[in-house]
Amino acid sequence: MLKDPMLTQNGAVDDKYHKPTSAGSAVRRMVSSAEVWARNNRRTLVRVVGLVSFVLIVATLAKERNHGAIPAMPSALEQDLVNLGVRGASEPVVAASAEAVSSTRVQTATQETEAEEEEAAASEEEEGDFADEQVADETAVIATESESVATPVPDTKPFAEYTLEELYENWKELQECPDITVSKMTKKAYQWWGLKAYARMYSEHPIKRCVPKLRRHIKLNQDDFEEYYRRWGRPVLFYFDNIRHLGFDMKSYTLDELAELFPYDPAKAKEMTYEANRKYSKAEEIDLGPAIHNFKMDGDLVRQKGGKRNFPRNMKVKPESMSKLGVQIPPLIDMKGATTSQIYQTPSLWMGTSTSGTQFHHDCCDNFVMMIHGTKRFTLAPATDWGPLSPRCVGKAKSLCYANIAEPTADQYSHFNKMVVDVEPGQILYMPAGLFHHIQNLGPTLMTNIWTRGRETIGIMSCNKK
Repeated sequence: MLKDPMLTQNGAVDDKYHKPTSAGSAVRRMVSSAEVWARNNRRTLVRVVGLVSFVLIVATLAKERNHGAIPAMPSALEQDLVNLGVRGASEPVVAASAEAVSSTRVQTATQETEAEEEEAAASEEEEGDFADEQVADETAVIATESESVATPVPDTKPFAEYTLEELYENWKELQECPDITVSKMTKKAYQWWGLKAYARMYSEHPIKRCVPKLRRHIKLNQDDFEEYYRRWGRPVLFYFDNIRHLGFDMKSYTLDELAELFPYDPAKAKEMTYEANRKYSKAEEIDLGPAIHNFKMDGDLVRQKGGKRNFPRNMKVKPESMSKLGVQIPPLIDMKGATTSQIYQTPSLWMGTSTSGTQFHHDCCDNFVMMIHGTKRFTLAPATDWGPLSPRCVGKAKSLCYANIAEPTADQYSHFNKMVVDVEPGQILYMPAGLFHHIQNLGPTLMTNIWTRGRETIGIMSCNKK
């Protein structure tokens, strides 16, 4: 049974919060004081006797409670479990960790503040999700760390022991969500080289047609990420907070906060353009001031000669050149002695507005999408929907493949395993290699994403070789 954090193992009140005193000695001192006081003031003697009687009653009740004569009220943690619907008031506590509940209180105020900040208009401009084509040739996330005022309870519960309800915000949806159906593989002029691996995996272990959304307080580790998601080619949506304990410090920003980070005065500075699908080769911090100035007006993406845009679009920028944004690589893949550049491509920076988006396509590599500002709506389909989507592939390695549907969000398209998920500020969407995705910006958005490479290009291959 969960223990109230204010109690020690033997049930006594912890000295950290309160030092108990002997009830008998307290009464004796009070009686002695009363006798002295009575000699000097007899008129209120009756009141003093009443006070002493009251103290004696309280001491007696406390003594009886310690011996089990009076049932104790449910601890604060147990009552929280009842209120959260994890268990009934009379049921034993079995299925929730103390840390998960204690962190709930700390997170409530934080989440309310973040919700107000994250209501700022959101979305992005992506319209050509180009991964590093050379990667294909190389081949081939229970509780946010919070400082509770109570004594911390170690998080010892294995990931596998949590119920669906405890792990996921959309647990009801997942309960009713059907498995994907694997389309029959027909021989075509060209098929993506990773397709057969997914066909075998999904035929034996089909994923759901819904993307699981981890609760904010769950701690996601490398082993659990690999064992429950990456190994099976299963997408998952989680929070920055889910990996804080791994040293991940990225945060989301409002539009006003971004304008403060990157000040821009159009009267004093020239309008800047950004090269799309190119590497940012300068050593200094990238200046997003001009883009954010235009960004605030939710204006159109302007294409200029030489592949230049008024917003960064798939602009490959090293984390050190985005230090103001605090861009980091999610530490969810075991490097096994490899360097970062051997496992991950250079992060890509994307900005966009509600007038821009990304065509329905799939990439060569596993993908971590990290939302810094705004909301994107992703329409997804598994790699095994290759037949119904009849994609055309481009690039040297032919691993960037565009589906033949312009707007997969339309209700008329139901012939494939459609999944829809909104990615909001402070969230990360993990997309396995080959997962088709169409992106719609729901307002101005700022996002960075990181593709894998080398031996970690496709998770279901690298994880299942072990």
